Amino acid sequence: MRANHLRPEPVVDSPTSMLADGIRYLRGGSLDRARACFEQATSSRDPRIRSEALRRLADIKRRRAEWEDGLMLTRGARSVARRAGLREEEAAALNIEATIHLQKGDFEQAVALYRAGLELKPGARQRGLICQNLGTAYAQHGRLAEASEWYARSAAAFRVAGHRREAMLALINQGNLQMDRGELAEAEKIFRDGLAYMNEEPSPDTELHGLIEMNLAEALGRQGSELDHALDLVLSATGTFAASGNRPYLVACHRVLALISERRGEWETAISALEHGRDLAAEIGSGPEVVRLEQELSRLQREREQSPAQSTEAP
Repeated sequence: MRANHLRPEPVVDSPTSMLADGIRYLRGGSLDRARACFEQATSSRDPRIRSEALRRLADIKRRRAEWEDGLMLTRGARSVARRAGLREEEAAALNIEATIHLQKGDFEQAVALYRAGLELKPGARQRGLICQNLGTAYAQHGRLAEASEWYARSAAAFRVAGHRREAMLALINQGNLQMDRGELAEAEKIFRDGLAYMNEEPSPDTELHGLIEMNLAEALGRQGSELDHALDLVLSATGTFAASGNRPYLVACHRVLALISERRGEWETAISALEHGRDLAAEIGSGPEVVRLEQELSRLQREREQSPAQSTEAP
């Protein structure tokens, strides 16, 4: 019998597989590849897949500070989910939409959207994510008691859900709360434990790893300890976020680099880092960060003028 010389049918990735691939690329820090996968997944006829793909595209826009595009995509994800009666997906889209508003500096709108997401009574994982972001919102406004309460609710939800990545997010937020309270040694311990945990993971989440590095660098810098190590950490985190195009986290890296450089007596480097951070914050429309960095820049420039002997950097 002769073999049939038939051309094999081309293998076409399904929207489900493209969504899974996109999530894998996203956690590996490859935002462009993730975006391409999610865009293909939006062609799905399954409203759950389509809504999630739109939401994850919105999250990429959020990470790149492309706010208006991100908001448009979250609203699309919400619409798809609402029409299909997918309360979990609708809550997830509200969570991303609220976080975009929070990063833009619109606290009241963000909190209202987070609470609207909770009113949909999502499952434990999504509830934990929303509670965690509410904690961050209140912490950013100095309302630490309320932040602590929301973080505790978040941690409880993640324990129910049994998700390790989300539990790590809760750990990071606990460390940030300790820094806000001035408990720097405790924050350092939390971040060191988190970094050790991430280093043991066979396929670590690149962005989470960079976030822990940045936070540990800040804890060390604020204590004035292990400054060389702190510098290595923040430069590593900067490289991670530059590669993925996460501009809000790059703004934070500039701020931490300025802190460490000031502690090292490197005034010009500190001032330059603050200027770069301020300019990037202005570029992405992050008003609160612009104000914060301007205040730090003014303080540092005043202190440099009052301490001329310290303005020369070490060779």
